[in-house]
Amino acid sequence: MIRKVFLAFLFSQLFATHLQAQDSLTNKKEKKIVSVKSQVENKDFVFEARYAIPFGGQMRYLTDYYSLKIVHDSLIVYLPYFGRAYTAPMDPMNIAIDITSTNFEYTSKPLKKGGWDITIKPKDQPGVQVFNLSVYDNGKAYLNVTNTDRDPISYNGSLEEKK
Repeated sequence: MIRKVFLAFLFSQLFATHLQAQDSLTNKKEKKIVSVKSQVENKDFVFEARYAIPFGGQMRYLTDYYSLKIVHDSLIVYLPYFGRAYTAPMDPMNIAIDITSTNFEYTSKPLKKGGWDITIKPKDQPGVQVFNLSVYDNGKAYLNVTNTDRDPISYNGSLEEKK
């Protein structure tokens, strides 16, 4: 009899712990969705690239901190470039996508299944035509960069809280 009561108590405690863990996970997901939505709508976020995917090439893991930042009226981009260039850069050691701009067009539209498609068009950077960023509710993101004189390149990463 004591054994049955003990087992019933043990199972009830395990079930309660399981429910608390699920509630905690649900709250974390909801907080992340609210955070990502706020960052996108306020034009105030950091996309951290984890992988580079060159046009026609293999995915490359990125070890350093590479990012695209939108801070209200500023666009700050520092991303590595792997791929074919159709014109030689003035400085052959500087092949990264390294721009800072305050003159750009920013549009975002919601995706049907959650998330946003963001289009960023710098108006004062002759090499970069457009940044297309797809951001999902969980913070994961995919960036495609279209250049005028280079093959396109894509990046996988996520939106992070600003540091």
